[in-house]
Amino acid sequence: MAGARIYGENCAVCHGSQGKPSVVGKHMFPAAPPLWEKHHHHGSIGVSDDPPGETYWKVVNGIRLTGMRPIKAG
Repeated sequence: MAGARIYGENCAVCHGSQGKPSVVGKHMFPAAPPLWEKHHHHGSIGVSDDPPGETYWKVVNGIRLTGMRPIKAG
C-alpha cells in the first residue's frame, strides 16, 4: 500500500496510472515510459521484468539527464 501511495503521489503524473496514460510523460525528453502498458517487444508491463533492486535504485536515486528525480520514501 505504501508503494502505491508513493507512486500515486510522485510517479503517476509522468508515468500514468492504470487506464489513465500520462499526458505529460510523452512530451518529456526522453519520454517517460508508460509503466501501465505492455512493452511492445516482450509483453511485460512497466518495470515488472527488472530486478526489484534496480527499480528501487532508480526511484531512490533518480536518473541523471532525465526528468526522473530522486524520490525519498518517508
